[in-house]
Amino acid sequence: LPSFTPVRRFIVDSDETTAFFGWLGGADKGVGNFVVFDLNSFQVAASTPMENGVPDFAVDENTRKAYVLGFWAGGGAPNKLSIQEYDISTNKVVRNIPVSPSSDQRAIAIDPINANYLYMTEGDFNIIRKVEISAGKELSSLKFNKADIHPYAIIRGDNMGYIVGRSSRKIYKLDLRSGQLMGSIPLPNDASRAGGYYQGELYFYGGRYIYSINPSDGSVIKKFDIGREINPITLTFFNDKMATIDFETMMVGGRLLFFDARTMTLLKSIDLP
Repeated sequence: LPSFTPVRRFIVDSDETTAFFGWLGGADKGVGNFVVFDLNSFQVAASTPMENGVPDFAVDENTRKAYVLGFWAGGGAPNKLSIQEYDISTNKVVRNIPVSPSSDQRAIAIDPINANYLYMTEGDFNIIRKVEISAGKELSSLKFNKADIHPYAIIRGDNMGYIVGRSSRKIYKLDLRSGQLMGSIPLPNDASRAGGYYQGELYFYGGRYIYSINPSDGSVIKKFDIGREINPITLTFFNDKMATIDFETMMVGGRLLFFDARTMTLLKSIDLP
């Protein structure tokens, strides 16, 4: 990868034979590749340049399609970026799904109940959209109040998405099946926006603590003292473990940390190159 072009999403398929990732560089107009990686040979199977880079993508293993976002914001932006449908079998973009207005495409997820629908968020216009894949069209959208919410990330928990905002101390609950906002809960007072979801509870980092909170009302269930201050962006749970990157700056990851998710005991710290 070019220097200072972080990977924005990394996905391993269910049979652990293929990995997918994409990167985003550039200033106003994004550049970057979508990469298919063979885990058996540990070689790049395909690295396809995408017209506006890869801020995020989602993969449907059943159809062998990926849905790739792009980025073009600021001066000269046409505000008409599409969602690109990528065929993993041929390693080509086979269709563009129009969504407008669109420039700063942030996050995308396939509906967990019905894979014919996907959701994507738009940063410049503060919109979340529902798109029908088969028809290739936008079905509905919801505009957020930028001053109040300014969406930063969506944490997926079962059929609910938990929207964390840059400018708000609230977590907004989005029903992924209906696309409806279902209210909000407060973040703990000293918690950051670095969060995750594990066994029915939300987790957020703050200071030297990790909080587990009740998604229904935001009450703190437990406060774990991890014994050190770190600088994470997100908390990733798998099996009964939690992984996060301790960043030295917002662009430079210092250490990859693994915790026991049940006790938040540090299991391993790996220095990153």
